[in-house]
Amino acid sequence: MRNNTKFSVGETITLSSVSRKYACGKGKIISTTLLYSNGKKMYPNVGPNHQMFRDVELSYDPSFGDQTIQSHVVECVNILGVYKETITCTEGMLRKHTQHNE
Repeated sequence: MRNNTKFSVGETITLSSVSRKYACGKGKIISTTLLYSNGKKMYPNVGPNHQMFRDVELSYDPSFGDQTIQSHVVECVNILGVYKETITCTEGMLRKHTQHNE
């Protein structure tokens, strides 16, 4: 497990891709957690140039797999700044928030 995360609890972040359900693009990290992976690809039939090529199956259950991944629980807001959903995501989905990407 990596403990040298780039993000900390309480930090405002920008999501690298907008969430589909509520079109949330930013949020605040409220906690960190571990996800577990069995190493199997979530989408085994996509080509190497597809954006989901590297996605693997993840779970909160420690018995699911022996690979651990540090992740963050994020309260997401829409473009108006209204809270819409809480998601768990890996650091690959997060970007540092700046006024430029607001």
